[in-house]
Amino acid sequence: MDAYLGHSLYALGEPRGYVCNLGGGPQPPRPGLGDAITYNHRDGTFDCRRLFVTDALGSPLPPLHRLFVQSFARTCGADEFLLIVERRRFFTARDQGERLFYCDAPPREVLPE
Repeated sequence: MDAYLGHSLYALGEPRGYVCNLGGGPQPPRPGLGDAITYNHRDGTFDCRRLFVTDALGSPLPPLHRLFVQSFARTCGADEFLLIVERRRFFTARDQGERLFYCDAPPREVLPE
């Protein structure tokens, strides 16, 4: 199968990364961040922006957990956290549909209680 067609087939199930503001205010726009969303968590409502990094050639960041975490580690502020939303059934069936990381060195994953 042509690789482009394979990508189009599975693109709707790819994970997405969001940088969220712990402070409660809107997440300000900056390079590497895209559309704004609201994340509703049991601890409150947080404003986030989609992690969408492109390089000098305009190539987007591949949707991989480790790349989301590495990009976040290089640009995050103390009042931010990374939200990775996984939509593939392998992860959602194991209660791994959402992963949270705080801006520590290295970023520290917040495990569900």
